[in-house]
Amino acid sequence: MKNGYSKIGFGLSCPMAWDKLVKFHETKYPEIDHPNIWGIAIEITSVELRSLYEFFDENEIYVMIIRPERFYDFAGWGYEVQHITRDRHYGYPRRIVAEYMAFEYAFIQLENKLKGQNIN
Repeated sequence: MKNGYSKIGFGLSCPMAWDKLVKFHETKYPEIDHPNIWGIAIEITSVELRSLYEFFDENEIYVMIIRPERFYDFAGWGYEVQHITRDRHYGYPRRIVAEYMAFEYAFIQLENKLKGQNIN
């Protein structure tokens, strides 16, 4: 997804969560591309994507992608984000779209958590 995971998308709308991601990467993944340059390429790498799952796990926000075959009452890929509540969303045509939407939702949840607001 071109320009999907970039500071333009998540960094401006969730600056506290984005700064936390940057610090996480500087500590745990100094050898891979810095999050502030993600989105320049067509898609982020699998290592960068994996690091997003780990980042949210450490912040107790759990992201799961659901393949279309798992449930029979919806079409398309889905995601689930668990924090205080469990939120599910379905109907995305490709996995990368479901992942993008899941991480967008997770960034919003983390931003609210960092601001001390109710999450949901």
